[in-house]
Amino acid sequence: MPKVIAIAGMGLCGNAVFCRLSHLLATMKYSDNDITVLLFEQNPRYFATGFAYSIDSPDFWTLNNPADGFKFTSTTDSLTEWIDANPELLQEHYPYRDKQYITRSLVGHYLRAQYEKHKTLAKSLGITIKEIFLPISDICPLKEGNYQITCMDQNYIADRLFITTGHLTNPFFHAVENQPGFLRFENTTGNPDTWDLADDVYIVGGQAAFVDAALWLTMKKQYSGKIHCVTRNPTILTTKGNTDSCDVIAQQELSSSLQKRSPGSLTFAEAKILFWNAYQKDAKSPVDSAHLHSSTEALRYQMNKFDHLLENNPIPGNIDELRAFIKTFYFSGCYTHMWQSLNVEGKEQFLKYFYSLLGLLLRNLRPDAKIALKRFILRSCTIIKNER
Repeated sequence: MPKVIAIAGMGLCGNAVFCRLSHLLATMKYSDNDITVLLFEQNPRYFATGFAYSIDSPDFWTLNNPADGFKFTSTTDSLTEWIDANPELLQEHYPYRDKQYITRSLVGHYLRAQYEKHKTLAKSLGITIKEIFLPISDICPLKEGNYQITCMDQNYIADRLFITTGHLTNPFFHAVENQPGFLRFENTTGNPDTWDLADDVYIVGGQAAFVDAALWLTMKKQYSGKIHCVTRNPTILTTKGNTDSCDVIAQQELSSSLQKRSPGSLTFAEAKILFWNAYQKDAKSPVDSAHLHSSTEALRYQMNKFDHLLENNPIPGNIDELRAFIKTFYFSGCYTHMWQSLNVEGKEQFLKYFYSLLGLLLRNLRPDAKIALKRFILRSCTIIKNER
C-alpha cells in the first residue's frame, strides 16, 4: 500500500531526519515505488542547511566548536572525512580557512552533499522525493490517522509527519514588523536598507545569534555606533581557544548514583545541589555558582586569558574549567540520567535553569569573533536585562 512521509522544515534537523530515514528504508523490504517523501522548506537558500549553515553565509561566521567534534548523523560521512575528500573545493573557495573553526558556509556545502548522497540512495530504492518550496499555512490531523498539510492553495496528505521547524519565529514584536529600522535576524544579511552606521542598535537576545549579528554589524557593515544587548538572562560569553579540562571523578560518581534512582524521584532542588557539589569537587579552581559573572566580566576574562594576559583577570575561578565540566555533563550521559530521575515539576525547573547555562557554555565565541568584540562590543555594548 502506498505511503507518504512528510518532513516539515528542511534545515539542519530536517536534513538529519531525511538522511536517517533514507538509511532506514534501505534496510527494509517493500514493493518498489510505494513510498513518497515530501520535503517542505519555504526558503530554498536554507534547504538542507538551515539559516546558520547556509552556503552563502559570510566567512566570518565560523563553527562554535572544532570541526573534528562536529556531529551530524551516524549514517553520514563525518565533517572532517568529507573535508579531506574534497581538497579542490576547499582550495578554490576556502584557501585560508582555519582547520578547526571553519566557516559555516563550508559546513553548508557538507550538509548539502550528505543530503544529495541520501537522496540518490532513496531514489535508487524506487522512493519518490518531492521538494516543495512553499510556506506551510496549516497542518491538520485527520480522523483516518494521517495529516493534511496546506501550502497556499495546495493540500498534501501524509501518513507520517516529522515537524522539524527549528526555532519558529516568536510572537513578540508584531507591532513593529516591517517598520523601518526593525529586522528579524534571519532577514538581516540580505536587507538592502541603508543604515546610519553611527545609530544605536538594540539586539534582542544575548546568545549565539547575538554574536553573529554583532559580527555582521562590525565586520560586514563596518558599524561604529553603540550596540545594546537586550536579554532576559545576562549571558556568560566565552572565547574559544582556551582548552582547560576538568576532572570527572565526582561527575562519574554522580552519574552512577543517578542510574540507581527511580524515575521521577528527584526534585529540582536536589538536582541543583548534586550538580554543583560534583562541580566543586572536580574543579581545581571553581567559580562561585551562586554569583556567576556578567557577560562583560566573563568575556574580558576569556579574552585576556586567550591573549596570555592572566595578570589582568579579575575573576576568581576558571570559567574554562566550568565549560569543560558542563560539556562532559551534557555529552557523557550524566545529563540524561539526571533528566530521567527528575519528577515532572523538576523537569520544568531544570529546563528553565540549565538550558541557558548549558547552551551558553557549550556555544562559545570563536577566536575570530573576539577580534570584533574586543574592538567594538566591550567598549560600546550595554547589557540590558528585560523580563519581557
